[in-house]
Amino acid sequence: TCEPITIPLCGDVSYSSAGYPNHLGHRDQEKAGLEAHQFWPLVKVQCSPHLKEFVCSMYAPPCDLQRNTTPPLRPCRSLCLAARSGCEDLMSKFGFRWPVALECDSLPTIEEEDCF
Repeated sequence: TCEPITIPLCGDVSYSSAGYPNHLGHRDQEKAGLEAHQFWPLVKVQCSPHLKEFVCSMYAPPCDLQRNTTPPLRPCRSLCLAARSGCEDLMSKFGFRWPVALECDSLPTIEEEDCF
């Protein structure tokens, strides 16, 4: 389903509707929002200007309310790489690794499929 975004972290991204289930298997925004919220500190320190858009596109993927696009668009690999390159070093300083579920290699390039 395509619904207005209610996840606080994603309230000001460039789109207003999210599609579920998302590509991480969340069926609703409540569970997706709980997981997305773990990225709040990294978004606040602005390790990458692309992080919020990437995290939100994974947990609250954009969809078109008019067309109710299913499945929702996935983020492009390039957006993931841009987000990761800014934040990975900071994460490793604190003993964290880039999450396997958000691995960039599993995402499409714009040439492979429509992506965000």
